[in-house]
Amino acid sequence: MTTHPTPDRRRRLLRASRNQRGAVLVEAAMVFMILFTIVFGIVEFGLQFKDSLTVTSAVRAGVRSASAATRNSSYNIIAVNSVVAAQSALGGNEPQTLWIYKADPATGYAVGDSPAGSFTSCTYCEQYTWDTGTSTWTCINNTCDTSSGTPPYPAKSWPGMNSASAQYSCITAPGGYTPTAGTITTGTNSGPDSVGVYLKILHKNITGLFGANKVIQDHAVARLEPVALNQTCYG
Repeated sequence: MTTHPTPDRRRRLLRASRNQRGAVLVEAAMVFMILFTIVFGIVEFGLQFKDSLTVTSAVRAGVRSASAATRNSSYNIIAVNSVVAAQSALGGNEPQTLWIYKADPATGYAVGDSPAGSFTSCTYCEQYTWDTGTSTWTCINNTCDTSSGTPPYPAKSWPGMNSASAQYSCITAPGGYTPTAGTITTGTNSGPDSVGVYLKILHKNITGLFGANKVIQDHAVARLEPVALNQTCYG
């Protein structure tokens, strides 16, 4: 004999079923939010990592050019152009600051930067800011020779970097390197100087889950390359 639930029992069963469906919806919403955060976090991190690699590639390209062309008064322009070519992968993210500087070989940071590694000040450097209107680097803080040439303007004569007192392979220097002999003479500025390139960009997050923007920066340093002894020092 089949028995049927009483009306009260049917109501209780219906109420329990509705409560279970509500609990499932709440749990599904919580799981969805967690998965949503994880997925977009992965996407955001991947884009930031891509831009970080681009910045690293750009400073390395710039410093390779600078280390090979520091006898040229426009070596900074050569370095800037190398950075521009490499930074093209940044897309809508904005470059902020670019430095080409004489580096302390012990730290890799700019000579005169205080505190070291803050990239707030330098004794011998060219500093640039990104012009979004023209999509070019513009020299600032009177660090370039704006009396000649065109933007981004050639470098000024850096004492200790582009002068005969310390330039790499200048045989008249009190302390320098003679490529043909492979020797380094002693002196206050003995041995080759080091040049550095610093780049900072503003990465724009697409989701906003982890803030609107993130600053990404990097620098690279290289020792000046040997050049022919009959090539005149710049400065």
